[in-house]
Amino acid sequence: MFDDSKAHAHASVPIVPFKWEAYVMLAGLLGLAAVLRLFTGLDRVLWYDELQSVAHSAQAFLDVPSSVFQHDPHPSLYYLQLQLWMNFGTSEAWLRLNSVAWSLSALVPIYLVGRRLLGSAGGFWAAFIFALSPVAIYFAQEVRMYAMQMSLVAFNLLFLERVLQNARRFDLGLFFITLVAIIYTHGAGFLVLVPVALYSVLRVGWGLVERQSRGLSLSLVAAAICSLPWLFNAHGTRLNQLRISSFEEIPGVLLELLLGPYADTSSAAVLLLFMTVAAGLLVILMTEPRLRDLTTAYVLGPFVVILALAYFVTPLWNIKALAWLLPALSIVVAGVIVVVQERIGGYKRAISVFSAIIIVACLLPSALSVNRNTGFRNMYYDMARYLARSTRPGDMIVTDNWRDYWALSWYLAGSGSVAPAENSRLAHVPNDRLLVKVDVDDRSANGVWRVARSATWPDPVQSAPEFAPDARYFGWLLAYQSDQHGTEDTDPDSKS
Repeated sequence: MFDDSKAHAHASVPIVPFKWEAYVMLAGLLGLAAVLRLFTGLDRVLWYDELQSVAHSAQAFLDVPSSVFQHDPHPSLYYLQLQLWMNFGTSEAWLRLNSVAWSLSALVPIYLVGRRLLGSAGGFWAAFIFALSPVAIYFAQEVRMYAMQMSLVAFNLLFLERVLQNARRFDLGLFFITLVAIIYTHGAGFLVLVPVALYSVLRVGWGLVERQSRGLSLSLVAAAICSLPWLFNAHGTRLNQLRISSFEEIPGVLLELLLGPYADTSSAAVLLLFMTVAAGLLVILMTEPRLRDLTTAYVLGPFVVILALAYFVTPLWNIKALAWLLPALSIVVAGVIVVVQERIGGYKRAISVFSAIIIVACLLPSALSVNRNTGFRNMYYDMARYLARSTRPGDMIVTDNWRDYWALSWYLAGSGSVAPAENSRLAHVPNDRLLVKVDVDDRSANGVWRVARSATWPDPVQSAPEFAPDARYFGWLLAYQSDQHGTEDTDPDSKS
């Protein structure tokens, strides 16, 4: 596409046609990734973030954007595609298979980009690292948008590479579509504009203003304009569950990105080793033309921007805000292996074996254990079980919190029992009980929801119920501890 010498120098690895060995290798990597992503129980109960996903997506297709706009800090694209997926089932395993499919789809463009930049060996190592990545597996088993975002980022990078190699409008169109899709998949999706624009500038330089690269330049500008509606909507959004991290935690978050969300990053020796290895690898990356631009644009650039936003605008420095960098990070780490093999020369096989052992030893244990430690994540399911057996016909389960209302409705009343887009506040629970969202001023109860009994309210949605003297309050902590420890509270009139 571009005639300047820099672009040609970058494409130093000739692109050769696929042979049957490449197809077999890719199929094997997909099989490995599938086994790891299906290894743990996909049918485990949903936790709150996942329940929020299904609460939005259980509505009619055209109601989803309105629901998300009112109640969610993320755009609606993920929820729209999940709504289509839910037309074929709503079991926990089926819902999680959506994320598994997205995660597996990312493997193909990661392999292809690695192959374009580093040859067949680079494609293999990049896909192998992503297949074993504990973070990729973790989000492949969550009913959230992160696996979809990773896949779109990987495909977008592939289409960008193809645009940089030729001027086909088809590739340019796919590049633009995937770029806008990333922006409307996650609340921080607009950050992808940083590495994409930076990579284009590093690869092309002033060529971006020339006629032959006008399509790429216009696509970047158009994508930035497309992000403005979401930015206006997101302005002022506070991520209350996050906090401003100290600078000492930066290596720990990076280690979590590489080794998984449950990795032990507190050891000083581990952090020192990480910093030493990272510094050495960075020297290799920045002196290798095939990797320098990718590392600068897709690793260093986003890290700096996210850190700046985290400390000067809103808390963002956490693994979820960085997860979309995994495809590029896998390619970069693969590049280190390939470069070392090329520079040492006669020990390629030994380096391959050593690299495979290190990757498996570092990633596989976390990959096999990821998502097993559910802990508090069963809370809403346990609450629903407790309420189902402890309430009786005519009882009203009252909550003044939207998240509790949506979450409990899924397990008490079923999929689609509430309509967030309409701000519905009443769900009928089996056995003649009600689940109601009200604005309650009296917060003397132990939990954020209560069970009201021995009184009847003609319109519980319009006015908050006045709790009768003999109303029973069941705090969520009691419910959770009861189920966790097997304490059967079969007497609905027992004091709590």
